[in-house]
Amino acid sequence: MSWKLYTGEPINSASDALKIVRFYELRWRVEEFHKAWKSAGTQVESFRMQTRNNLEKIIVITAFIAVRLLQLRELVVDKDNAKSISCDNFFNLLEWKLLWSKTETKKAPNTTPSLHWAYYALAKLGGWHNSKQTGVVGWEALWKGWFSLSQLLEGARFMQAQQQEM
Repeated sequence: MSWKLYTGEPINSASDALKIVRFYELRWRVEEFHKAWKSAGTQVESFRMQTRNNLEKIIVITAFIAVRLLQLRELVVDKDNAKSISCDNFFNLLEWKLLWSKTETKKAPNTTPSLHWAYYALAKLGGWHNSKQTGVVGWEALWKGWFSLSQLLEGARFMQAQQQEM
């Protein structure tokens, strides 16, 4: 099998050709970002904002979340590496402890769990059950998990503020 890549870009050297091939490889990342942002993930297109200012705000906020989810997903692709990375590189202490309390039955560990654990815990929080036995988490489950965690975080911070006022 052979592949031909057509481009309108000028190619004058092998490094030019490699650069174009690299751009082609990166297009998959752009497509995954759009899935995370537009269709299956944050579903930015479903928001109905009344003003341009509000629309711009929701676009920026959801794009940021989509990038974070894409980063998380890409970090977990290498399973062994993800198991060696602490989840506090991605989640703060309160976030991962809330995630633990919602997805695990035993007491939270003294050491921070792995990023691999946090990814699948976030997916479970979003309703993912690995029913197809593929281990692949869809954007919708990641988004729902992220949104649920954000709500839990907001509630926890509210309670912390209330306790400080007492």
